[in-house]
Amino acid sequence: MADACRSHGIDSSEVAIAAATKPFGYAPFYPSLGIGGHCIPVNPYYLFSNNDFPLLRYATEVAKERPSRLADKVLENSSIAVEDVRVLVVGVAFKRGQSNISHSPGVAFSRQLLSRKVGKVAYCDPLVAQEHVPDVAQYCDWSKEALERDFDIIVVGLKQEGLDFSVLEGLGGCDVVWHCLK
Repeated sequence: MADACRSHGIDSSEVAIAAATKPFGYAPFYPSLGIGGHCIPVNPYYLFSNNDFPLLRYATEVAKERPSRLADKVLENSSIAVEDVRVLVVGVAFKRGQSNISHSPGVAFSRQLLSRKVGKVAYCDPLVAQEHVPDVAQYCDWSKEALERDFDIIVVGLKQEGLDFSVLEGLGGCDVVWHCLK
């Protein structure tokens, strides 16, 4: 839905917020870098082993490719050469308040950037230790000055606990791209 909304110039977060005003029977889901965890990205494959569900298969593949498509979009929107651009991915756990990175779209997004030979890719997530994402550098200096100095683009995939997101307001020379609710 987020991709369909974007193609029409509609803010998909606003659509989800408006739909959530329904008094009952609705659980809001907001656009993000993708889906993660042990269930939604995995369980459809059990069904595919002996059933034909073309719509579910298509939806699963589209969801799986979302981090790759968004990595392309972020790089396309940058005026800096791919080999020179410096990107920080904020929030790589698959779920807010947790350190679990099972099928994490934030990790997948970071790795997609690395595969495109981006100048610098790092992640900032106070709950996810470097040992769990050894191929992506961990960045811990969450100050306005350091972020402006070290990065050209900051992609927020998850508003992880332990970070003051007001630091991102008014950054100079650094684009902040939100793929979650502000």
